[in-house]
Amino acid sequence: MNGSSFSTFGHIGVSSDASSASGSSLGNGISSEALFRDVLFFSSTNPALTGADIQMSLLLQGIMGFDVSAGGAGSSIEGSLSVSGTAPSFFFFRFFDDSSGSFSVEQNPFAVAGTLGSTIDAVLTSPVFHVDFDGPTQLTLRLQSGSSTGGDASAFSHFGSSFAFASTPFLLPDGVTVSAGDYLVDDHFIDPLAAVGVPEPDSWMTMLLGFCLMGLTVRRRRRVYSPDKAQRPT
Repeated sequence: MNGSSFSTFGHIGVSSDASSASGSSLGNGISSEALFRDVLFFSSTNPALTGADIQMSLLLQGIMGFDVSAGGAGSSIEGSLSVSGTAPSFFFFRFFDDSSGSFSVEQNPFAVAGTLGSTIDAVLTSPVFHVDFDGPTQLTLRLQSGSSTGGDASAFSHFGSSFAFASTPFLLPDGVTVSAGDYLVDDHFIDPLAAVGVPEPDSWMTMLLGFCLMGLTVRRRRRVYSPDKAQRPT
């Protein structure tokens, strides 16, 4: 069994894998959880307004599945959005996939645009909630993956970098903006992961070979031009 999680600005991910062997009387299960929490600032060009009713859009991408020879297995992904303020809000979803039936939505107050199932690629838009202007609003994202097996089976829930702000995270009335540091400016999400490219395995190998060749070249040059080994005239 193994699990992992990570969190960065406006972006969290989790992953879990479980397996069990035939003949074992015990099942296996594992879950991973990630949290992102930060303070946002909403403001309006209308000084007479003290707050607004808004919505938030989040991306959810990942896969769930299982491989069962005997016994059973299940995988799940669940997450939540909570917002502080004079009218605190909390929205929770849970999607489940197991070997005894099909993919199921156990709870989901979000409007969904995209695909739900063993492969999830969707935009989740929250119900309407209220925020106050010119003061801190604490926002918390939570994501948890789960995998469980019994008998000769394996299960996985892979959402490694998947629960994130949409490019325009909030649906705001005219004249309203929201900001929070460098990653959220005027309701525009600047994804920190998009600016950091992770080389593919072939790219890593090419880079390593390049470094090795550079090292050999430098070493050879040092041997040729080393003063104590230079050929002296006769």
